[in-house]
Amino acid sequence: MTMCDYFYRFALALGIGLLIGVQREAAHDEPEGKLPAGARTFALMSLSGYVMAAVSDESGSALPFLGGTLVLGVLLALAYRADVALGKPGMTTEMSAILTFGMGALCFGGPLPLAAALGVTVTAMLS
Repeated sequence: MTMCDYFYRFALALGIGLLIGVQREAAHDEPEGKLPAGARTFALMSLSGYVMAAVSDESGSALPFLGGTLVLGVLLALAYRADVALGKPGMTTEMSAILTFGMGALCFGGPLPLAAALGVTVTAMLS
């Protein structure tokens, strides 16, 4: 893969995260700063998936990717627990976060049209 390919894939991962994050911001009626996750957070989740997939590929081990997935899972479980305590038991944001992380990883090593189609489909489903 050329350096240009890496940047195209990186840009798609960033775009998917931003797209889903902007949708999540638009869907919430929370005041500024009270969102569980917005455009920046989802962009970072997607880029984390991309980076963890890249590190796993470079090291020849799935452990970095699995570690990143575990950290994300713990953070999302804590966020869900806090939402339940506030009387908001929905899991839509948490599930879209997991998908966003996976799509970021897919951008690194998978077919780009599939990653783009998944990003658009998830955003449409959230709307």
